[in-house]
Amino acid sequence: KVLKTGPAAAFPPVDGRPGADLAPYDFVKEKKKLEYLYGKSITDKDVLSHALYPAVYKEYMEFKEQYGQVDFLPSFVFFSAMRIAEEIKVSASKGKDFVIKLVAITDTDSEGMRQVFFDVNGVPLSIDVPDRSSSEGQAQREKADKSNPGSVGAPMPGQILSVQVKEGTSVAKDTNLVSLSAMKMETVVTAPVTGLVKRILVADGDQVQGGDLLVEIDENADVGASVDTNPGGLQGAYGSSIDEPPIKRG
Repeated sequence: KVLKTGPAAAFPPVDGRPGADLAPYDFVKEKKKLEYLYGKSITDKDVLSHALYPAVYKEYMEFKEQYGQVDFLPSFVFFSAMRIAEEIKVSASKGKDFVIKLVAITDTDSEGMRQVFFDVNGVPLSIDVPDRSSSEGQAQREKADKSNPGSVGAPMPGQILSVQVKEGTSVAKDTNLVSLSAMKMETVVTAPVTGLVKRILVADGDQVQGGDLLVEIDENADVGASVDTNPGGLQGAYGSSIDEPPIKRG
């Protein structure tokens, strides 16, 4: 009676099981897609989590890929920062114990980064982390969407040497897009798919971090009738089907 007279009265009653009207869910097909995106370690629990909360599951997997397993960290370390000289013990797995001590943190540099120094089982270790509270340096760059094969990210931190395509031009799969200098070596980032260059988010001389979005390619765009594998050339028409897994980036 309460439901019939309250706010729910504005909605028609549902006879039977509410989920009976939902379209069938292909668990086998979705598991293959998740394995393509995140590796072969996908379990039935992962598939169910993705089916119920797809956006939350995607955010969780992206966090896990960026930071690794964090479930073995003490709760207070996960939710708040360690203090200088503070020491914790972490058991990553059976027989693998690590004593981690926070030694020092540098001031924010011109790029908005801080260097954090640790002592891990007596071995010095340092990492660079962005200071999100600082107004110095460059704004945080947009990250590549790993579920979209046309979203091309930086494979590692480095400096952009040259951008070899222009927005609005069509490119073939494996066309050179961007040259990147990293660890004193030049790396060429190529197109993972055929399509139209929709956006270019970097310029010569820019500093990028691993995973930063460099170029966005629309693989569903009509890119003409001829095929040219030269950078920036006109490419053949290309279509894709959502029933097939996307082309995996190299």
